[in-house]
Amino acid sequence: MRDISRASGDSPPLIHHYFKTKRDLYNEIKRQMILRFDAFWTDTTRTLVNEECVPGTVLRRIFEFMQENPTVLRVGAWSQLEGDNAPWPGELQALESVSRVFSAAQSGGGMRPDLDPMLLTILVEGFMLSWWEYRDNYVRLYEGMPESENLDEKVLAVMTEVFLRGTLTKTHPRGHLTKSSSAVIKKKGRRDS
Repeated sequence: MRDISRASGDSPPLIHHYFKTKRDLYNEIKRQMILRFDAFWTDTTRTLVNEECVPGTVLRRIFEFMQENPTVLRVGAWSQLEGDNAPWPGELQALESVSRVFSAAQSGGGMRPDLDPMLLTILVEGFMLSWWEYRDNYVRLYEGMPESENLDEKVLAVMTEVFLRGTLTKTHPRGHLTKSSSAVIKKKGRRDS
C-alpha cells in the first residue's frame, strides 16, 4: 500500500479509508476497467445502428479498445498469474452487451441466426486477447520483414475475414475434414433432421 500511496500521491490512511485491503483496491481497478469498456461500448453501439457489417465493426471497435487500453491486458495477466479466475465486476454484463448487438444483427437479417451470440462474443474476445497479449513478440519476430508493415491492421483484416467468411472455400472437398470434424458434422446433421 505504501508503493501505491507513493505513486498516487495520496496518504496511506486515505487509501485505507476507501479500500480496506489490497484485494478491495484490486477489484476496484478491475471494475473501473470494465466501466471504461462499458462507456466505450455505449459509444460504439450508437454508431452501429446504420452499419452494413455489424460483426466487422464490432471486431474493429473492440480491437481499438484493446489497443488504447493496454493496462487491461496487464491486469488480466496478473490476475491469471495470481490464480484469480473470478469474473471481474461487471464483466458478464459487458459480454452480454456485445452479445445483444450480435443478437440484434441476427434479428435484422444481417447475420446468420444459427450462431450463438454469446459464443460469438467469446470468440471475438479470444481473438483480441490473443493478439494484444502476444503482439510485441510477433512484432519482434517479423521485424524487418515486409509482413511487419502495418501489422496491427493486417492482423485485424485477417481476423475480420476469418470471422466473417471462415477459412474454407465453398467447394472444399469433404475428404479434408478431420475425423473429429466429420463426427461433429454427422451428429449435427442427425440432430437437425
